Amino acid sequence: MGQDIFIAGIACVVAAIVGGGVKLLGVEAPVINSLPRQILLALVGAMLIALNWPTPPPAPKIPVYVVWNYNLGSANDAPNDLRFWTKLNGTTWKETFPDGSTRNHFETEGSFHLDVNQCDGMTLRREDRSFLAFVPDNRCAEQELYYQDVNPASGAASNWKVLGRIVKATY
Repeated sequence: MGQDIFIAGIACVVAAIVGGGVKLLGVEAPVINSLPRQILLALVGAMLIALNWPTPPPAPKIPVYVVWNYNLGSANDAPNDLRFWTKLNGTTWKETFPDGSTRNHFETEGSFHLDVNQCDGMTLRREDRSFLAFVPDNRCAEQELYYQDVNPASGAASNWKVLGRIVKATY
C-alpha cells in the first residue's frame, strides 16, 4: 500500500508541474488553470512522497554476549545446561561454563548466510580449528546456534547441526 501512495504522490507532482491534463495509471487529472491549485497539488504530492519514501531495513545486529542452552531436550534452563559466550574484542570470543571455567576461545570468521535456517549471522571458529559455530543475527526467527565439526588438516566439514537454543543475547 505504501508504494501505491508513493506513486500517487509522484503523479500529483507531475500533474501539478504540467498543469493537469495527465492520465497516469488509469486516472486522469483534469487541466488545472489555477496556480494556487497547482501549488496545493504539488504540496500534497510531495507530502505523499515524503511519508511513503522507501527506507532500507534496519541493519542487522550481531550479539556481543550469548547465553545458550546446550540441552535441546530440556524444557527449562537447568544451570548445568547453559553456556556463556562473550565477545572480548573485535574478533575474539570466550566460552564460559556454569562452574566459571573458560574452556574454549573462538575467532570471528565473518558474516555468513546459513541456508539451513535462511538466516544471516556470523561464524566463529574454535581455536583448535576443529569446530565452527554459526551465531544468528537479531532478525532470525529461530534463535538457535548451529555447528560443524571440521577436520583441521583437510578443512572438510560436517553438515550444519543445531548446537543449542539462545536463551539471552545482548547486542
